[in-house]
Amino acid sequence: MKKIIRKTNVFSLIFCTSIISNIAVASDANDIETDTENSSADNSISYGWDATLSSKYIWQGIDYSNGGMVLQPEAYITLNNFSATVWFNHDIETNKPDEFDLYLQYDWSFTKHALSAGYAYYEYPQNEPHRDNWDASQELYLDISVDRTLNPSLSMHYDFDTGKGTYYALGVSHDFDLARESFTLAANLFYHDDYFETSGIPSFELNASTNFSAGSLTISPSISYFHSWENGDFRGVNAVPDVWLFSVNIAKDY
Repeated sequence: MKKIIRKTNVFSLIFCTSIISNIAVASDANDIETDTENSSADNSISYGWDATLSSKYIWQGIDYSNGGMVLQPEAYITLNNFSATVWFNHDIETNKPDEFDLYLQYDWSFTKHALSAGYAYYEYPQNEPHRDNWDASQELYLDISVDRTLNPSLSMHYDFDTGKGTYYALGVSHDFDLARESFTLAANLFYHDDYFETSGIPSFELNASTNFSAGSLTISPSISYFHSWENGDFRGVNAVPDVWLFSVNIAKDY
């Protein structure tokens, strides 16, 4: 999900790891009780799939489909705390897939917060519109979320391959329980630190989503507005325009 240029910054990885450690330590000692029953349970396997139909392929406010609609299927399998996910982007205009992603992840669950660490691999078929000459890349990432007021979350991805840089997402959200479904309002701030030799804030996202059941399926419509302003390297010809994103996701778990 990306592209711009390159350069390395190991300090960003250390800095973000420190932030995550401080957030975890700041949680109440009473909250850091792992689910020992789950950890001692027999090995359990689960799997599922989902597919998202989106008005555009927007990543942190950046349009990677030239305004065209995309279909984004995904499948996953989990074994206890380990999971493997495959995801790809299918460009509806060209009727061809132009990105394949693989995620390997391990999750820790605590009473009031959750932590995930993982590896991501991104592959772009060559000679495809919107993806010509994009090189494959690899990342290590850390995600933390806290079950407190506004449910703050922090995500950090360190690209140690082609992008050679770091990008972050800081988010907050609030869930509203309705009669038969839930409704969520969320906000996300994105930041790039020497990611493809680009630093700055690409956009700020406001999102509203809901979900409901239809038989064995879960359907989740969503709408986002990405606001951008000139800052850092995101100015002039590299400025990111404001954009709306509409999508609907259909999921099935087994």
